[in-house]
Amino acid sequence: MKSISKERVGALSDGVIAIAVTILVLELKVPEDHSLSRDDVEHWVLLFLGWVVSFIMIAVMWLENHRQLVLASVWTMPLMIVTFAQLGLISLIPFGSNLIMDQPDSLASAITFNVIMFANGLCAGAGGLVLARDLRMQDEPEVAATLVRRSLLQVLVYASIAVIGLLGAILHHPFLGVILWLSMPLVAWFWLSGAEKSASSRAHGRTAKGNS
Repeated sequence: MKSISKERVGALSDGVIAIAVTILVLELKVPEDHSLSRDDVEHWVLLFLGWVVSFIMIAVMWLENHRQLVLASVWTMPLMIVTFAQLGLISLIPFGSNLIMDQPDSLASAITFNVIMFANGLCAGAGGLVLARDLRMQDEPEVAATLVRRSLLQVLVYASIAVIGLLGAILHHPFLGVILWLSMPLVAWFWLSGAEKSASSRAHGRTAKGNS
C-alpha cells in the first residue's frame, strides 16, 4: 500500500483529537466543598490554566494536520507514520500540562511538559518535510521549497520555546515556558497563512500548466 486516502486520515485525526479534548474537560472537576480555601482556588486556577494550554496546543496541531491535508494529493506511508506519531504525542499533551500544573515547582514536571510540547512541534515539522519531499517528486519544487523553509522555522520556534521554558524551570520560574506556549495561536496563524499562499500558488501553477 503506497498511499492512503487523505479523507480517511482526516477522519482519523479528527477522532483522536476529539477524544483528547474530551479528556481535557474531564480533568476540570467542580469542587465539592462550597467553602473553598485560597489553596483550593489557586489549585483550580492552575488546572484551568493547564486546560487552556493543552487546548491551544491541540488546536494548533489540528490546524497543522489539516494544513498538510490541503497540500497533500495522497497520503504516502512515510507521511502516515509521522501522522501516527503526531497523534500519539497529541494524546500526551493533557498529561504534560496537568503534571506541571499539579507540581509547578518540580524540575522533572517542567522537563516533561516542555519535552512533550517540543516533540509535538518537531513531529509537525517532520510531517512538513516529508510532505515537501512528496511534492518535489510530483514536480512542484516551489511549493516544496516554501514548505521546507516554514517547517524548519517551525521546529526552531518550538525548540526555542522549549529551551526558554527549561531555563525558566531551572531558575525557579516554571510558568515562563507555560506563558510562551500560550503564544502558539500566533504561530498557527503564521503557518496557516503560509499554507493558503502555497495552496494558491499550487492551484495557479496547475491552471497555468492546463492552459499551456
